Amino acid sequence: MIVNLLNNNHSYSIQKIKNINEWVNKKLFSITITKDENFVFKAGQFTRIGFNIENDSKDKNILWRAYSMVSSPDEDELEFYYVIVPNGQFSKILSKLEIGQEVFVRKQSFGFLTIDQFQGNNDNLWLMATGTGISAYISIIKDKKTWSHFRKIILVHSVRKVEELTYQTIINKIKTEQYDIGNTLTYVPIITKENTQYLHDRLPIITRNGILEKTAKETLDCKCSSVMLCGNPEMLSDMREILIERGFTTKTSDNVKNLVMENYW
Repeated sequence: MIVNLLNNNHSYSIQKIKNINEWVNKKLFSITITKDENFVFKAGQFTRIGFNIENDSKDKNILWRAYSMVSSPDEDELEFYYVIVPNGQFSKILSKLEIGQEVFVRKQSFGFLTIDQFQGNNDNLWLMATGTGISAYISIIKDKKTWSHFRKIILVHSVRKVEELTYQTIINKIKTEQYDIGNTLTYVPIITKENTQYLHDRLPIITRNGILEKTAKETLDCKCSSVMLCGNPEMLSDMREILIERGFTTKTSDNVKNLVMENYW
């Protein structure tokens, strides 16, 4: 999405990059930027960030893309996690970012991948992601409100290679913190393109054959579990079918649900 810079200054704030983290060489990055004091969001939501470009007529414009917040709502900075797509228009900008560079951030947050989508407090929350879809879940598990609703969280992250299992320090820190107060965070990594000690098949396959539940040591039961899905469209479609067969629902007549999904591909 490209919009004219002069006609859009009421809908965004101008922030600056404070840190750039290269997780995987020339592929996976995250940026930490300043945060407008009036910017409000719920853990799991996304917003749109933009950068100046110049078109053929040399008029300044902003190119926008949607990214989930990795940071929790009460943090003073915003963090975004992204993959560099070869020959991607926005990726060309992202691959050349520098500390101190300006970033345009929409003042509005978006998305329904939030815990308030679930009515009542089920014991277990399953967070299932592929690739950079984990970014929304890092925000969710860092948010204290999440742990007041769920006794146990199972974080499932499917990636191609081991090096793409990012945010390990944060995940391990939260596992320790929640154990101390009687809650539990279970982390289940999946590697699809390398033979490792981790699970080695697509998420829908290990869900159907029961290996996921065996590894997590928890039953994927619609009567006591809520599920979030975030990632590539194929995974979302396959997992939605499997979970609906098991009694999960995205909506009932009284707006009760135990399955929510996010896809902004």
